[in-house]
Amino acid sequence: MQGSWQVKSLVAALATIGIGSGLTGCGGGGSDVGTSTGVVVGSYFQNAKVCLDENNNAVCDANEFSTRSDAQGRFTLPVAKVPVVAEIGTDASRLDPDTGTASAVTDKLVFRAPAGNTAVLSALTTLVVAEMDGGASLADARSTVAGRLGVDGAKLMGDYNTETDSLTRSQLLAQGNNAIQTIAATVKTAGSDLKGGMGKTLTAKAVDSKVLYVWTQVGADDTTPFSKVSITGSSSAVALNADPVKGKVADATTYTVSDSSNGSPVSAGALYARAITTAATCPSITVDGVAQPMAVRAPAITQVDSNGQYSTGSKSVPVKADFAVLTCEFRIPDTARSAIVNGQALKLLNSSTALNRIVVIGDTGCRIKGPTAYTNGAGGDPLQDCTDDRAWPYKRIAAAAASFNPDLVIHNGDIHYREGTPVGVETPAGVAGTGKNEDFLQQKGLMPTVTYGWAAWEADFFKPTGALLSAAPWAITRGNHESCFRAATGWFHFLDPRPFPAATSAAKEPKYSPTYDPSTCSDYIDPVAITLKDLQIVLLDNSGLQDDPGVGKNQGWTHGDHIRTARQLNALANLSASKDPTKVTWIVTHKPLFAYTGGTGAATPRTWQYQKAIAASGVNGVETYAGGNGSLPANTQMLHAGHIHGWQMISHPAASNLPTSFLIGVSGDTLEAGFMFDSATGAPFAPANFGTAITSGVWPWLGAKAALWFGSLAQSLPDAFSTSPIVNANDPAKARITDFGFVVFDRIPGTTNWTSTFYDMDRKKIRACTTVGKRTRCDG
Repeated sequence: MQGSWQVKSLVAALATIGIGSGLTGCGGGGSDVGTSTGVVVGSYFQNAKVCLDENNNAVCDANEFSTRSDAQGRFTLPVAKVPVVAEIGTDASRLDPDTGTASAVTDKLVFRAPAGNTAVLSALTTLVVAEMDGGASLADARSTVAGRLGVDGAKLMGDYNTETDSLTRSQLLAQGNNAIQTIAATVKTAGSDLKGGMGKTLTAKAVDSKVLYVWTQVGADDTTPFSKVSITGSSSAVALNADPVKGKVADATTYTVSDSSNGSPVSAGALYARAITTAATCPSITVDGVAQPMAVRAPAITQVDSNGQYSTGSKSVPVKADFAVLTCEFRIPDTARSAIVNGQALKLLNSSTALNRIVVIGDTGCRIKGPTAYTNGAGGDPLQDCTDDRAWPYKRIAAAAASFNPDLVIHNGDIHYREGTPVGVETPAGVAGTGKNEDFLQQKGLMPTVTYGWAAWEADFFKPTGALLSAAPWAITRGNHESCFRAATGWFHFLDPRPFPAATSAAKEPKYSPTYDPSTCSDYIDPVAITLKDLQIVLLDNSGLQDDPGVGKNQGWTHGDHIRTARQLNALANLSASKDPTKVTWIVTHKPLFAYTGGTGAATPRTWQYQKAIAASGVNGVETYAGGNGSLPANTQMLHAGHIHGWQMISHPAASNLPTSFLIGVSGDTLEAGFMFDSATGAPFAPANFGTAITSGVWPWLGAKAALWFGSLAQSLPDAFSTSPIVNANDPAKARITDFGFVVFDRIPGTTNWTSTFYDMDRKKIRACTTVGKRTRCDG
């Protein structure tokens, strides 16, 4: 046993130099002693048992020299040419160096470091040692792990908490967090042969390269893929399932609504594992040590009709899209303690899980929109440089968000933006010089990623999401970019919370149809609600509701669609969890109930039809054009949405009983310009330093074109407001939002209240807010 006689002789000598009090092991005679210091990283683990693993079995045996890590995760050991192990039990704590707070370790971990490289023990060094157990050299093992994780191999073995480059630090933290999940699951199921168990789950040999992506998300325990509530007619001549009504419809216009079943349109939520593979069959999932097959969710398919408007300029001439990958899924039991797919452990949630940290992102894709996005350099949406991680920062944002080790990730929708090849000449956003869009996309290698197939979905979402995809379960709502008019096929294949439509006899492969066919594709999937201890998360698809009166763009939009949303909200309000005063509800949609934008000379609400859903009709409770008589759940604490590419917090007076609205649409796509400025004075309606002071006349909606849909303006006026930083305040034509980012919600311990921090792509704080009950205050 290498070094055993040396180690036994060191205890007494170490005691003489003042470090023996924390060491245990066999005693011996005195000798000259060399010591080395190290740290247990990820963030920093306090009170971890660290030992010299003389027999290299990944266990701190009773006769092996050990010590405990201190409050900063540091330890001191004698120099010996043997590996080092850290056993991190439930008596240890995890210190966050960014906040200085420590949390209890809930699942036992074991970290390893190779002989001679013991300055840092982390989940990442453990992956390296697992590769070495299979015969790889240290250099080869480091290269293999770095390549798998997409991180800098030179920094793989270091203390990544001290890394100064923001992207590198985020990536290492995020991948370290994911490896911790896998190690915890391995320790639970490996039995007495921990070293062997690590070889089966942590190494490259355990990974099938055909399995491309693995994640968990909130899904529906229901067999209905679309909506049970459909609008079938009207008491007046209103076009349905066609172009929206042009012009004003009489407030008293009523709508006929059918319910295709006697059940509620709301489905109970559960946790589902999903995977995407190029193989002909689905991978297995190991739940609590037992391997089981995943089921096919959506088959591989090629040459599916998809929207041609942004490629050909015509909706009636569709283009073909290929989805040559298999999507698989598995419902994870509420009692499951661990689940591993293709070497990646999945963070699990169940009905008794208290969520303590939630990350929220929205509007993440890279904008390539043609063919008329820019014609001769004028009009349309600017082209983003998808190869520049600051011009399109979603990769940086996803890594930074994952580094916070969330319990849940919420995505507010609008994922797919690579819709076609723009023609004409323009300067892409953030790119110097001019040139044809086609040439630019060719030079950047972006052409294969454009339009609606798997290549676009992978480039716009799955690949840049990186470690965030498996960092925590996802609660994803649908954006208008994923509507039947646009990227619905990919949405239903990969991310929709409900069963895949082709799994039922009544539905078909959801594909583009220039004459909107709700039996093939629906723009209104029914909501899904999941209760996780004292927090109910509701996914509500409102992507088809119109922003404002007039003609909308998407097929199937009508002026009566708020009736469907009202029925869904009323069903939500009747859930027992919605009425429980000990719980709170968060409703996640794409389009906001309260939010404002600009660019028209006055602040303008972009919430017209959503507000109509909860407005009283004024006609004895009959559902009308004026209002849908919908009700929010009584304990709704927050509304989360995107759609507008900025960040806003709107809090209402206690007497209104309205929830706080958070707009979070800043995670990738081009930020808003011409935002919330008074055309007469050039003054911003909501400047960056607005704070929470309330002064008569400064509220942005006082001059808005449409009032909120509540009884009186006084009742609906918020009492606190904050927004993204805005630049060029003296020139409304050039005014724009400046910061991409994401928001981290942290529970205030022992309560159902939260703090929320808006971070930029470099993990720098932009805003911080505190929500108590339904009311929120921010620091700017």
